[in-house]
This record gives sequence, C-alpha cells and structure tokens, in this order.
Amino acid sequence: MTPDLVITGAVSGVLAAVFVPHIAGAWIAGRARNPRAQWIGGLLAGACTALVAAALSWRHPPHGPREMLLLAAWMVFTIVGMSLAWIDVVTQRLPTCLIGGAAVAIAVLLCLAAALAGQPSQLLTPVLAATILGAGYTALVAAGASRMGMGDVRLAALTGLPLGTLGWEAIILGAVLPYLLALPFAIAALTRARLTGVQEQLPFGPFLIAATIIAGLVAR
Repeated sequence: MTPDLVITGAVSGVLAAVFVPHIAGAWIAGRARNPRAQWIGGLLAGACTALVAAALSWRHPPHGPREMLLLAAWMVFTIVGMSLAWIDVVTQRLPTCLIGGAAVAIAVLLCLAAALAGQPSQLLTPVLAATILGAGYTALVAAGASRMGMGDVRLAALTGLPLGTLGWEAIILGAVLPYLLALPFAIAALTRARLTGVQEQLPFGPFLIAATIIAGLVAR
C-alpha cells in the first residue's frame, strides 16, 4: 500500500466522519426520541462512513486526475448516502434537496472526468443506469407493488450515477441486492406485525445505500 493511497484513504475517512453527523443531525434534530441515542447514532454513522470511504479509496485507488474525480464522486455518494440512510431510519424521510444536491455534484464530477479522458461517451452508462433505475422504481410505485415513496425513486436514480462508473455488472448487483438485504428485515417486520397487530413502515433507503456501497466494493 503506497503512502499516497494511505493519505487518500485517511483524508476520505476523516471527511466522511465529520460531515455525516452534521448533515444528518440537521434533519434529525428534535425528532429522535432519545437524545443520547441520537448522539450514539451520529457517532456510529460517522465511524461507519469513515470505514466505507477508506475501503472505497483502497478498492479503487486513484492513479490520475480522472480516477481522483471518480473517487470524489463516490465519496459524495457515500457521505450523502450514509446521511440519508440515518435520516430515513429516524424520520422515514429522504430529503429531496440532499438527493438533488448529491446528483448535481456527482454529475459535475463525472462530466469533468469524462472531459479529462476526452471521452464524453463515458457518461452514457451512468446516465442510462440512473434513468433505468429511476424508471423501474417509478413503475413499482405507480403500480402499487410496493410501499416505497418518491424519495426511494429519486434515491434509486441517484445510485445509478456512481454504479454506472463501474459498468453493468455493478449496476445489476446494485439493483438486485437491496431486495436481498431487505428480505430478512421484512420477514421480521411481518412476523412482529402478526404478533402485536402493529404494522411499521420499513425504510428502504438504507438498503439502497448499502447495496450500492457493496457493489462499489465488489465490482472492479
């Protein structure tokens, strides 16, 4: 492991650990039932994001300006995505402004990376992935086939941008994996609902985020 890679991973981890509690905390403030649990949640979210950021830096080490821009796009997704996951768990919401802001930032970084490579066609796969995932989740919501909301639709489209930088293998994995991750939790929620008669909404955002990060770590 080169010194540059160590520095990149360390800086990414520190930035992630600092930003996530502040971003998510601004939306969660006053909504958590237990302030102490909110503080512990912020600490855990920051630590987990730092580990993910460092792992992504190690898995996709930048060897030039273009790779650095692509890694920066993944860092933006990781920081905003982990914030969204925490917000969704606590408030059952996925703020549009965070998703939209992340989409714009990632799109700019991808455009700069394509311009440096002199290959505008590199933008085609991320754009197609975002469009297909967004359209697919829109169809599910419109058909009433799930209890997801439009926040999940927008988040699904957002995941297509970073996934698209790694190719269709990562895109397919990122599209299928959320349901596999959510399955045991859904079964547990249904079992609890039958026993207690109280049905709770299962936030899907965290599974979308986790699936995208896993695909980013697994794909080459």
